[in-house]
Amino acid sequence: MITDSLLSGLSTAQTQFVQSAERVVAKTAESQPQERFEQTLRDEQPAPQTSVSRAPADAAVMPVDTLAEDIVAMDVAAAAYRANIAAVKTWDNMMKTLVDAASTGTDEKV
Repeated sequence: MITDSLLSGLSTAQTQFVQSAERVVAKTAESQPQERFEQTLRDEQPAPQTSVSRAPADAAVMPVDTLAEDIVAMDVAAAAYRANIAAVKTWDNMMKTLVDAASTGTDEKV
């Protein structure tokens, strides 16, 4: 029987990883359509033109560093998940050793 603390650690790490990954995907997706649109305009226009590009609407609210922070948070959550998996494997090996010791002890008495 696996303890609740082992499972809660796995669940927490998974939740943190998913949330960070979703933020990374959302931030990446927000920046790509504008770049593709601008590239399409450049490809369609034969002569260079002077244009003014507007700042993204969320530039004042969301600093550029938050993408890097989310990527780091995702890596930290993945490491926590791997550590919790290692704890579950260690717990499983300990239980197998206890069962083996218990069964070996009863066999020697017979």
